[in-house]
Amino acid sequence: MKIEFDSCNIMMLLNRFYFIPDYQRDYVWSEKEVTELLEDIFEEVDKKNDFEYYLGTMVICKNTDKDKFEVIDGQQRLITISLVVSEFARIMTEYDEDPTVLDNCLFTSKMNSSGDTIKAPIVEIGYEGKEIFEYLCKNEYDKIELYELESLPGGTIYSAYDTIKNYISTNILIDKTKISKLKKFMGKFINNVKVTLIETPDVSAALKIFETINDRGVGLDSVDLLKNLIFRQVTREEFKHIKEQWGVFKHALLGTSNKEKPLRFLRYYIMSTYEINDEDNIIREDNIFEWFVENKEACGYEDNPLEFLKELRRSADFYMKLYCDKFNDSYNIYLENIRGLVGKSYKQHFILLLATRKYSEEMFNKFAKRLEELLFVFQLTKTPARDVEKLFASWAKVLSRISGVDDLEAFIGSKMEKQFISREAEIKSAITSLAYGKTQKYRLKYILAKMVEYIDRQRSGDANPSSLEIYTKRTINIEHIMPEKYNVLYKAKNIKEYNANKMNIGNLTLLEQAINKSIQDESFDKKVMKYIDSNIYLTKSLAKLDQANPGTLIDNGNCYLKEYNEWGVDQINERKGHLFKLACEVWGLPNSTEDTVS
Repeated sequence: MKIEFDSCNIMMLLNRFYFIPDYQRDYVWSEKEVTELLEDIFEEVDKKNDFEYYLGTMVICKNTDKDKFEVIDGQQRLITISLVVSEFARIMTEYDEDPTVLDNCLFTSKMNSSGDTIKAPIVEIGYEGKEIFEYLCKNEYDKIELYELESLPGGTIYSAYDTIKNYISTNILIDKTKISKLKKFMGKFINNVKVTLIETPDVSAALKIFETINDRGVGLDSVDLLKNLIFRQVTREEFKHIKEQWGVFKHALLGTSNKEKPLRFLRYYIMSTYEINDEDNIIREDNIFEWFVENKEACGYEDNPLEFLKELRRSADFYMKLYCDKFNDSYNIYLENIRGLVGKSYKQHFILLLATRKYSEEMFNKFAKRLEELLFVFQLTKTPARDVEKLFASWAKVLSRISGVDDLEAFIGSKMEKQFISREAEIKSAITSLAYGKTQKYRLKYILAKMVEYIDRQRSGDANPSSLEIYTKRTINIEHIMPEKYNVLYKAKNIKEYNANKMNIGNLTLLEQAINKSIQDESFDKKVMKYIDSNIYLTKSLAKLDQANPGTLIDNGNCYLKEYNEWGVDQINERKGHLFKLACEVWGLPNSTEDTVS
C-alpha cells in the first residue's frame, strides 16, 4: 500500500478538487474554533514576516471520480479555509482589486457536456448544506434564505462565514480607506499556512490512517472512530445504507428532548453485553475504541457490520425508552420511581437495565422493583457511585443470560439480597438520621411520598403501586410539624435540642401548600385542626386516625401511625421509630429487631 505525504500551503492545497462524502459528520465548528484559528494566524503575522503556521494533517484518497480526492479527515479545516478565502475575494472585489488568484482557489472553469462553461467548485460537499457553501464561495448571498438555516448544517456553515467576516472587519480591515493590512494578512494566509496531506490509494486505507492519527490523541473521540471502523468493513456502494443506520443510531441518543452522551451509552452497552477482560469489569471512555478493535469477533462488525449497527441502534432505542420511564413501549412505575430517587445525573443502574432488554414485562417488573429498593439503600448509605458501577458491571453479564423467572429470583436472592443483609445496621442508622437540609429535597420528598403511597395502598387493598407525582408536585410541601422557627410551646429543653430535632425525619410530613401556608409557625393544637383537612393520610393521622376494626384494610394502614395530642422531642423520636418500621415494609428492608429506634 503506497501512502504519499505532501506538505503544502493553502495555495497548493486548493489546487486540486476535493469531495466531502455524505457519510462524514456535518460541519460543526463554532465561533470559538473559527476565531481561535484566525487569532493564531493573525498573531503570528504581526510578530514576524517569515512565520509558518501548521494547520495539521488531512487524510484523503482518490474518489471514484478520479478528478477528485475524498476527504476522510480534515473537512472542518478545509471548509473554514475556503470560507476565509471567499471573504478575501469579496473584499478584493469591493476595493476594485483583482480577485482572480483567490477565485481560482474556490472554483475553476469547466465545460460541461452541453458545451457550456461552468464554475466547478474546488471543494464539494456531499451532505446537506452544499448549496449554502457554494453560494458563500460565489458571494451569491442574495440566494440564501437565512430563516431556513436554523439548526441545519448549512446554518452552521453560514455562522462560520459570519464569524470570519466579523473578525476580519473588526481586527484587520479597521481602516477602510486602506487595504494594505488585509493584503498582508491574506498573503501570509495563502502562502505561510501549511497542511500535511496524507494521500492513500483507497478509502479503507484512508480510514485506517485516520484511526491511527486519532489513536495518538489527535482529533475525534471513540464514537467517530467507531463509525469509521464500521465504514471500513463495507464497500463504497454500501456506504449510504450504513450511513442511514448510523444516523438512526445517533438520532436515538441525540435527536430528542432527552439526550444521552453516545460515549456513556457505548460504555454501558459494552458492559451489559460482552465479557470485559478487566479486574473491575469496567470499560473506560478512552478505551472504548480500542476495545472494539480488539473484540471484533465477539461484536461481529467485521463479518456483518450492518447487523452489528442494527443491534447497536436497537439497544440505543431501548436505553432511551428506559430513560423516559418505559420498558419497551410501556410506561413503568419503577423506572419513574428510580428517577425520583436518584435524579437525572445518576445513571449507573442503566448498566443493569440494559442487560434486561430481552426480558418479559413480568421479569422486568420483578427486577426493577428490587433495583429501586437497592438503589434506595445505596443512596441512603452514600455508597460511592464508583463502587456501585463496579458491582453492577460484575452483575450485568449474568443478568443478560437469564431467561426465566426462576433464574431471576435466584439471582435476586443470591446477589441483591446479600447487599441488604450486609448493610442492616447501616440502613437503620441512615433512615433514622434522615433530615431536611442534609438530604436533597427531591429525595426527601420521594421518601415521604413512597410512605404515603404505601399507606394509601394498604388502606385500599390495591397491590399495584401508583405514581408518586401526585405527592411530589410543587403544590405539596414538606411540612415541619415542630416549626423551623423556635417555639417554646414544643417543649424542647433549649434551642440546641430544638434545632437538632426540627429537621429530623420524625418531624417531617407532606402537606398541601394551601394548608401549609395557613399554619406556618402555629402551635401544635392549631396545626392538628388543619391536618384533619389534608388528603394525605400520613399527615391527617397525626390529628385523627380513621376508626377501623382489627384486621380490616384501614387497620392495615393504621398499624404504622399514631394520633397525637401534643408534640415535642419525645414524640419526634417515637414517630421516627414508627417511620423506620414503615420504611422497612415499603422498601423490603431487613428488620431483625422489633425494638423502636430512638
